[in-house]
Amino acid sequence: MSYILFFTFYFLAFGITLVNAGLFWDEWVFYKARPEIILSATKEMGALWFGYFHIFLDSFNSIFLYRLVIFSTFFISGLFLNSILKTIKQMDNVSRFFVVAFFMLFPVNFARISIATSHYALSYSIFFFAWFVLSKYFLKKRIFFRLLSLSLFFISFSLNSLLVFYGVVIMYIIYVERSALAGEGGLLKRVFSYLDFLSLPISFWIMKVLFFKPYGLYSGYNHVSLKACVRTLLFPADFCRVFYTSFIQPLNYVFPVTISTILLAGFTFLLLMKSSMFREINNKIIAYSFRFFLLGILFFILASFPYLVVGSLPKSSDWASRNQILIPLGASLILYYGLQMILNKLKANPAARILLFSLIIVIFISLNSSAYLNYQKDWFKQLSLIENFKSSEILKSNTTFIFADNTLDLNAGNRDYRFYEYTGMMEKAFGDESRFGINFEKGDKIDIMSHEIYIKYPEYKMSAYEPKQPDYKVLINYGSYELSNQSVIKLLWYSFFNQPQFQEYIKDILTLDYVKI
Repeated sequence: MSYILFFTFYFLAFGITLVNAGLFWDEWVFYKARPEIILSATKEMGALWFGYFHIFLDSFNSIFLYRLVIFSTFFISGLFLNSILKTIKQMDNVSRFFVVAFFMLFPVNFARISIATSHYALSYSIFFFAWFVLSKYFLKKRIFFRLLSLSLFFISFSLNSLLVFYGVVIMYIIYVERSALAGEGGLLKRVFSYLDFLSLPISFWIMKVLFFKPYGLYSGYNHVSLKACVRTLLFPADFCRVFYTSFIQPLNYVFPVTISTILLAGFTFLLLMKSSMFREINNKIIAYSFRFFLLGILFFILASFPYLVVGSLPKSSDWASRNQILIPLGASLILYYGLQMILNKLKANPAARILLFSLIIVIFISLNSSAYLNYQKDWFKQLSLIENFKSSEILKSNTTFIFADNTLDLNAGNRDYRFYEYTGMMEKAFGDESRFGINFEKGDKIDIMSHEIYIKYPEYKMSAYEPKQPDYKVLINYGSYELSNQSVIKLLWYSFFNQPQFQEYIKDILTLDYVKI
């Protein structure tokens, strides 16, 4: 029953991503690029296997496959977590269900819509698979499970932030072996017993520094210094900022509750109460709420630390939301057990607790589905830009443009388009790589010199561009077709079943005006 509920909630929240055929952020750089270009770029990143992974998925010529990989891996990670938490005796079934549900649905990491994050999603799921295999090792004590777990963890560290987040696994090992630590010399014996697990992240880091150090365009990418580590640990203000941007801020949207949301939450509550699993709250909730709450804070810190030390604040806006990928585990424990402590004080009965958590699930589903509907809107806007580019004699006849976007509310999260998104769209419209564009917000005069370096990197689709001052300011304005939530759904339908109607409406979303510079 719980697996069916998990999938239902998850599909309602993220199912719309499966039908989004759009390109966002770095996707314009890598999608359909020649294999040698991808391998060259990922080699400079120090992450060559990412290149082979993208080449493999790209060979199927389907964005849907990327979306399916991302959709599946995050869901499967939740199922692995559910199995892992079953080994925690202090967590009852009801608590485990809601912690996992919050873990799957917590409204962060909206950058998961991007196919450029598919390798992050894969590493993430491999990490939870490795943890799941480790839990099996503790149950069966078979060397196969131990070796498989070690191998999987090592592979998962390709998402380098997991080297720090691996601390949750060390704590899990301590939890399982806690009785053996009590005896004389117990700690030393356990350290030697698990030296392979303790040395694993160090071994990976040494290998990466020696053989996979970023260079070229990515020189210094995500460089970690001792000074940055000490500063982050000694000045916890950064952790407070992350707690605001990645916990408080997402929950700000929880409080505007509509009648329809309450009705849906009531339906969810009735659905849950039909299962015997939810009919009573175990006393363990009361006894262990504070401990799990503190554990959630510690996990949250481990999720934030690797990003803070490289100057990347995890936050929900724009591309930076990919830095929130590790946030949900700590956040779900903080949210669930924080509320339980309050409910314990209020002496709330089991039904009231489940009703509250049902409301949160419904709101999380609504927040996620709404956010990804906006990404569908964003993609339709980009298609409109491409169609308007094709019919523009000014864009055909010139090469350098400043874009003044007056329709930012059509961009998901009010994001700005990067220069390489413009070059990608112009290449798609005209079939050549001779044009360059940048947002007006960066100034009337483009600092061409700062972008010339990208000309020699073919993935940025400006290899035939000759640097010069801008020819025109291009004003992006609303067209005659209003792109509301309802019309997005209608356009999505037309994209599958009525292409002529779809093409007619797409171009009318925007109009372009030009100012000679």
